[in-house]
Amino acid sequence: MLHKIGNSMLGKTKQELSPSIYHRMFRFQIRVSQLMLWMSLILALIGPMLSMFSYNIHGEIMMAAISMFYIGIMYSQHPGFTNFMPDKMASIAMAMVSITWSITLMVGTWLWRPLAASWALLYIAIFMQNGLGSKPLYFPNWFTLVGLLGVLGASFTGFQWGLIGFPIASVISLLRRVNGKMRMGKLDLLVLPLYPVIASLLWLNYARVIFLFLIIFSLGLPSSLPRSDLSSALPVGLAVAMTIGIPAAGATILMKWPSILYFHALALGFLAPIMLSLCVPMLLPGTLWIWPKNYSEEIPALIGASAILRLLSYYYGNYALIASLMALYASLIIASTHYLRGKRIKVL
Repeated sequence: MLHKIGNSMLGKTKQELSPSIYHRMFRFQIRVSQLMLWMSLILALIGPMLSMFSYNIHGEIMMAAISMFYIGIMYSQHPGFTNFMPDKMASIAMAMVSITWSITLMVGTWLWRPLAASWALLYIAIFMQNGLGSKPLYFPNWFTLVGLLGVLGASFTGFQWGLIGFPIASVISLLRRVNGKMRMGKLDLLVLPLYPVIASLLWLNYARVIFLFLIIFSLGLPSSLPRSDLSSALPVGLAVAMTIGIPAAGATILMKWPSILYFHALALGFLAPIMLSLCVPMLLPGTLWIWPKNYSEEIPALIGASAILRLLSYYYGNYALIASLMALYASLIIASTHYLRGKRIKVL
């Protein structure tokens, strides 16, 4: 009975909807996802420039940008990943709460904590309706779920950098799908229960070390990768993430650098290359309804260079910082060019 009430309030499975109703709900759900993604893009363009003036504000804006990006990406894929279409009111609530949350995080008010818990709980409730299980289609969703539990932990402790656990869990979920690792392994039985706990304790050095190992254990070696013009950058993005992002984050712990550099290394060295080699070329076309013209391997390579230069700026100051920003914006401009030269997809 409670499950049926939840279904009627939060959405319905595809089998419960007629094709015409499903189509209308699909268009609405994608439009909501687009709204969250455009908000992310605006923040991602503003945030890097502020790093030269206020590192804390820059960090808060970029955390909001990355989180909004993965809320939008994962929400746009939700029906395909769970066989469940969220209700219109649930989609509106998801967008309104998450966008309001991103604003409160940027301005530094404590309201980000209850609002983060609100959108995480809403998304958890939607996930609980359908799409959790051991089936190959459903299993990667567990990583998204533990990422959402990590958001709850960060909102409880008030440690805002712990919010990075959700984007990273989303990346793990997506990569498990594209590289063919869609069944539970022995290490997953260790990673899944530990992940939200460790993500909630990332102000501690030992938790940061464990977190890096959880990421490595979750991803492992890919058994397969898609091959197309739009996936050509993915091997480079994965190589950059695993050889620059993870080691750079580990180096910040060994060198006892300021903790913010650990999270910056994960965001710029690990998340950004995968965002721009997996999510942007392979997932955004179906969400933004634009088919980009080819895609470039140099995009994640530039992101990797940007991550290294940003770490070097700790020693070499503004020269390395400016070079890092130039490499970052160059990658964004090249990625945007592929979309500007692309073709609009007509969705009837």
